[in-house]
Amino acid sequence: MKRKSDVFNKFIEWKNLVEKSTGKQLKTLRSDNGGEYTSKEFENYFKHEGIRHEFTVPKTPEQNGVAERMNRTLEECVRSMLCESNLPKRFWGEALSTATYLRNRSPTNAVSGITPYEAWTGDKPIVEHLKVFGCICYAHIPKDERKKLDSKAKEAILVGYGTNVKGYRLYDQTSQKIFYSRDVLFNEFKFSGMVKQEGTPKIEVSQNNDIEIEADINNLPVEIDQPDEQNDTINENIELQDENIEENVK
Repeated sequence: MKRKSDVFNKFIEWKNLVEKSTGKQLKTLRSDNGGEYTSKEFENYFKHEGIRHEFTVPKTPEQNGVAERMNRTLEECVRSMLCESNLPKRFWGEALSTATYLRNRSPTNAVSGITPYEAWTGDKPIVEHLKVFGCICYAHIPKDERKKLDSKAKEAILVGYGTNVKGYRLYDQTSQKIFYSRDVLFNEFKFSGMVKQEGTPKIEVSQNNDIEIEADINNLPVEIDQPDEQNDTINENIELQDENIEENVK
Protein backbone atom coordinates (compact mmCIF):
# COMPACT_ATOMS: atom_id res chain seq x y z
CA MET A 1 0.00 0.00 0.00
CA LYS A 2 1.31 3.41 -0.98
CA ARG A 3 -1.26 5.42 0.99
CA LYS A 4 -3.14 4.89 4.25
CA SER A 5 -6.36 5.59 2.38
CA ASP A 6 -5.91 2.19 0.69
CA VAL A 7 -6.32 0.35 4.00
CA PHE A 8 -10.10 -0.01 3.76
CA ASN A 9 -10.08 -1.63 0.32
CA LYS A 10 -7.24 -3.95 1.33
CA PHE A 11 -9.15 -4.90 4.46
CA ILE A 12 -12.20 -5.87 2.38
CA GLU A 13 -10.00 -8.04 0.15
CA TRP A 14 -8.37 -9.68 3.17
CA LYS A 15 -11.72 -10.32 4.91
CA ASN A 16 -13.22 -11.98 1.85
CA LEU A 17 -10.10 -14.13 1.42
CA VAL A 18 -9.91 -15.42 5.00
CA GLU A 19 -13.64 -16.08 5.27
CA LYS A 20 -13.63 -18.07 2.02
CA SER A 21 -10.50 -19.96 3.07
CA THR A 22 -11.61 -20.90 6.58
CA GLY A 23 -15.39 -21.02 6.26
CA LYS A 24 -15.64 -18.79 9.33
CA GLN A 25 -16.80 -15.20 9.70
CA LEU A 26 -14.86 -12.31 11.17
CA LYS A 27 -16.46 -11.22 14.45
CA THR A 28 -13.95 -8.89 16.12
CA LEU A 29 -11.16 -6.66 14.89
CA ARG A 30 -8.64 -5.07 17.24
CA SER A 31 -6.53 -2.15 16.04
CA ASP A 32 -4.77 0.96 17.25
CA ASN A 33 -6.25 4.46 17.01
CA GLY A 34 -4.78 5.28 13.61
CA GLY A 35 -6.90 7.45 11.35
CA GLU A 36 -7.06 4.71 8.73
CA TYR A 37 -9.06 2.57 11.19
CA THR A 38 -11.26 5.27 12.75
CA SER A 39 -12.76 6.62 9.54
CA LYS A 40 -16.52 6.80 8.94
CA GLU A 41 -16.04 4.33 6.11
CA PHE A 42 -14.77 1.68 8.53
CA GLU A 43 -17.37 2.52 11.18
CA ASN A 44 -20.30 2.21 8.79
CA TYR A 45 -18.98 -1.03 7.32
CA PHE A 46 -18.54 -2.65 10.75
CA LYS A 47 -22.08 -1.69 11.74
CA HIS A 48 -23.46 -3.15 8.53
CA GLU A 49 -21.51 -6.41 8.88
CA GLY A 50 -22.03 -6.75 12.64
CA ILE A 51 -18.28 -6.72 13.39
CA ARG A 52 -17.11 -5.48 16.77
CA HIS A 53 -14.21 -3.06 16.54
CA GLU A 54 -11.88 -2.90 19.57
CA PHE A 55 -9.26 -0.18 20.07
CA THR A 56 -6.15 -0.18 22.19
CA VAL A 57 -5.61 2.58 24.75
CA PRO A 58 -3.54 5.40 23.19
CA LYS A 59 0.22 4.94 23.70
CA THR A 60 -0.36 1.41 25.03
CA PRO A 61 0.88 -0.93 22.28
CA GLU A 62 1.21 -3.80 24.77
CA GLN A 63 -2.58 -4.27 24.58
CA ASN A 64 -1.97 -5.57 21.08
CA GLY A 65 1.23 -7.31 22.10
CA VAL A 66 1.12 -10.28 19.74
CA ALA A 67 0.94 -8.11 16.62
CA GLU A 68 3.49 -5.59 17.95
CA ARG A 69 5.98 -8.31 18.83
CA MET A 70 5.60 -9.95 15.42
CA ASN A 71 6.20 -6.60 13.75
CA ARG A 72 9.45 -6.28 15.72
CA THR A 73 10.49 -9.83 14.84
CA LEU A 74 9.88 -9.28 11.13
CA GLU A 75 11.76 -5.96 11.27
CA GLU A 76 14.80 -7.70 12.74
CA CYS A 77 14.56 -10.39 10.08
CA VAL A 78 14.47 -7.79 7.31
CA ARG A 79 17.51 -5.98 8.72
CA SER A 80 19.61 -9.14 8.98
CA MET A 81 18.56 -10.38 5.52
CA LEU A 82 19.51 -7.13 3.82
CA CYS A 83 22.84 -6.95 5.66
CA GLU A 84 23.75 -10.55 4.82
CA SER A 85 22.79 -10.26 1.15
CA ASN A 86 24.33 -6.78 0.62
CA LEU A 87 21.12 -5.62 -1.04
CA PRO A 88 20.04 -1.94 -0.85
CA LYS A 89 17.32 -0.87 1.56
CA ARG A 90 14.86 -0.45 -1.33
CA PHE A 91 14.50 -4.25 -1.27
CA TRP A 92 12.95 -4.12 2.21
CA GLY A 93 9.53 -5.07 0.80
CA GLU A 94 10.93 -8.21 -0.83
CA ALA A 95 12.77 -9.11 2.37
CA LEU A 96 9.63 -8.56 4.47
CA SER A 97 7.51 -10.74 2.20
CA THR A 98 10.14 -13.50 2.30
CA ALA A 99 10.50 -13.25 6.09
CA THR A 100 6.74 -13.65 6.48
CA TYR A 101 6.77 -16.60 4.07
CA LEU A 102 9.45 -18.31 6.16
CA ARG A 103 7.84 -17.53 9.52
CA ASN A 104 4.59 -19.13 8.43
CA ARG A 105 6.51 -22.32 7.60
CA SER A 106 8.56 -22.43 10.81
CA PRO A 107 7.66 -23.92 14.23
CA THR A 108 6.10 -21.54 16.75
CA ASN A 109 4.76 -21.66 20.31
CA ALA A 110 1.46 -20.19 19.14
CA VAL A 111 0.40 -23.53 17.63
CA SER A 112 1.93 -26.58 19.29
CA GLY A 113 3.36 -29.31 17.08
CA ILE A 114 2.53 -27.68 13.74
CA THR A 115 3.44 -24.60 11.74
CA PRO A 116 1.11 -21.63 11.11
CA TYR A 117 0.87 -22.71 7.47
CA GLU A 118 -0.37 -26.15 8.48
CA ALA A 119 -2.79 -24.68 11.02
CA TRP A 120 -4.25 -22.46 8.32
CA THR A 121 -4.39 -24.85 5.38
CA GLY A 122 -4.30 -28.29 6.99
CA ASP A 123 -1.32 -29.29 4.80
CA LYS A 124 2.29 -29.76 5.89
CA PRO A 125 4.55 -27.11 4.30
CA ILE A 126 7.19 -28.13 1.76
CA VAL A 127 10.56 -26.59 2.65
CA GLU A 128 12.98 -28.35 0.30
CA HIS A 129 12.73 -25.47 -2.18
CA LEU A 130 13.89 -22.82 0.31
CA LYS A 131 17.13 -21.03 -0.57
CA VAL A 132 19.24 -18.23 0.93
CA PHE A 133 17.66 -14.82 0.36
CA GLY A 134 19.67 -12.52 -1.93
CA CYS A 135 21.96 -15.21 -3.31
CA ILE A 136 23.06 -15.30 -6.94
CA CYS A 137 21.17 -17.70 -9.16
CA TYR A 138 20.91 -18.61 -12.83
CA ALA A 139 17.46 -18.81 -14.41
CA HIS A 140 16.74 -20.77 -17.56
CA ILE A 141 15.87 -18.68 -20.62
CA PRO A 142 13.00 -20.23 -22.65
CA LYS A 143 13.83 -21.22 -26.20
CA ASP A 144 11.47 -18.68 -27.74
CA GLU A 145 13.23 -15.82 -25.88
CA ARG A 146 16.75 -16.47 -27.17
CA LYS A 147 18.58 -16.99 -30.41
CA LYS A 148 20.37 -20.13 -31.46
CA LEU A 149 23.79 -19.32 -29.97
CA ASP A 150 22.65 -17.21 -27.05
CA SER A 151 23.21 -18.28 -23.47
CA LYS A 152 20.55 -20.58 -22.05
CA ALA A 153 20.61 -18.94 -18.60
CA LYS A 154 20.85 -15.47 -17.13
CA GLU A 155 22.15 -14.32 -13.78
CA ALA A 156 19.63 -13.02 -11.24
CA ILE A 157 19.10 -12.51 -7.51
CA LEU A 158 16.67 -14.49 -5.39
CA VAL A 159 14.29 -12.05 -3.67
CA GLY A 160 11.37 -14.29 -2.72
CA TYR A 161 8.86 -16.94 -3.64
CA GLY A 162 5.74 -16.81 -5.75
CA THR A 163 2.39 -16.72 -3.98
CA ASN A 164 0.08 -16.90 -6.99
CA VAL A 165 2.58 -18.76 -9.17
CA LYS A 166 4.68 -21.85 -8.42
CA GLY A 167 8.13 -20.44 -8.95
CA TYR A 168 10.95 -18.32 -7.56
CA ARG A 169 10.75 -14.53 -7.48
CA LEU A 170 13.95 -13.21 -9.06
CA TYR A 171 15.51 -9.82 -9.78
CA ASP A 172 17.35 -9.18 -13.05
CA GLN A 173 20.11 -6.60 -12.45
CA THR A 174 20.44 -5.85 -16.16
CA SER A 175 16.80 -4.95 -16.84
CA GLN A 176 16.14 -4.04 -13.16
CA LYS A 177 12.88 -5.99 -13.24
CA ILE A 178 11.28 -8.74 -11.18
CA PHE A 179 10.39 -12.00 -12.92
CA TYR A 180 9.42 -15.55 -11.97
CA SER A 181 11.10 -18.78 -12.96
CA ARG A 182 10.83 -22.44 -12.00
CA ASP A 183 14.07 -23.74 -13.53
CA VAL A 184 16.80 -22.09 -11.47
CA LEU A 185 20.28 -23.05 -10.24
CA PHE A 186 21.48 -21.38 -7.04
CA ASN A 187 24.88 -20.41 -5.66
CA GLU A 188 23.96 -19.88 -2.01
CA PHE A 189 27.50 -18.80 -1.12
CA LYS A 190 27.63 -15.89 -3.57
CA PHE A 191 25.83 -12.57 -3.21
CA SER A 192 25.45 -9.59 -5.51
CA GLY A 193 27.43 -7.06 -3.46
CA MET A 194 25.16 -4.24 -4.68
CA VAL A 195 25.95 -2.35 -1.47
CA LYS A 196 29.64 -1.55 -1.19
CA GLN A 197 30.87 -1.47 2.38
CA GLU A 198 32.55 1.83 3.15
CA GLY A 199 36.20 1.67 4.12
CA THR A 200 36.64 -1.89 2.83
CA PRO A 201 39.19 -2.23 0.02
CA LYS A 202 37.89 -3.85 -3.15
CA ILE A 203 40.41 -6.17 -4.82
CA GLU A 204 40.07 -6.94 -8.50
CA VAL A 205 42.28 -9.14 -10.67
CA SER A 206 42.78 -7.89 -14.20
CA GLN A 207 43.43 -10.05 -17.26
CA ASN A 208 47.22 -9.64 -17.00
CA ASN A 209 47.09 -10.94 -13.40
CA ASP A 210 47.91 -7.52 -11.96
CA ILE A 211 46.06 -6.81 -8.73
CA GLU A 212 44.20 -3.52 -8.52
CA ILE A 213 43.03 -2.20 -5.14
CA GLU A 214 40.31 0.39 -4.69
CA ALA A 215 39.90 1.90 -1.24
CA ASP A 216 38.55 4.93 0.52
CA ILE A 217 41.45 7.37 0.85
CA ASN A 218 40.10 8.76 4.12
CA ASN A 219 40.16 5.32 5.73
CA LEU A 220 43.64 4.26 4.63
CA PRO A 221 46.21 3.67 7.42
CA VAL A 222 48.71 6.44 8.14
CA GLU A 223 52.26 5.69 7.00
CA ILE A 224 55.05 6.47 9.46
CA ASP A 225 58.30 7.77 8.00
CA GLN A 226 61.32 5.66 8.87
CA PRO A 227 64.65 7.15 9.94
CA ASP A 228 67.11 7.91 7.17
CA GLU A 229 69.62 5.36 8.47
CA GLN A 230 67.05 2.58 8.31
CA ASN A 231 66.05 3.65 4.78
CA ASP A 232 69.69 3.54 3.68
CA THR A 233 70.07 0.02 5.08
CA ILE A 234 66.93 -1.16 3.27
CA ASN A 235 68.10 0.37 -0.01
CA GLU A 236 71.53 -1.34 0.33
CA ASN A 237 69.86 -4.73 0.92
CA ILE A 238 67.66 -4.25 -2.15
CA GLU A 239 70.69 -3.37 -4.30
CA LEU A 240 72.57 -6.47 -3.08
CA GLN A 241 69.59 -8.66 -3.90
CA ASP A 242 69.40 -7.16 -7.40
CA GLU A 243 73.10 -7.83 -7.98
CA ASN A 244 72.73 -11.46 -6.86
CA ILE A 245 69.77 -11.94 -9.19
CA GLU A 246 71.73 -10.52 -12.16
CA GLU A 247 74.71 -12.83 -11.45
CA ASN A 248 72.42 -15.88 -11.24
CA VAL A 249 70.80 -14.94 -14.54
CA LYS A 250 74.22 -14.63 -16.22
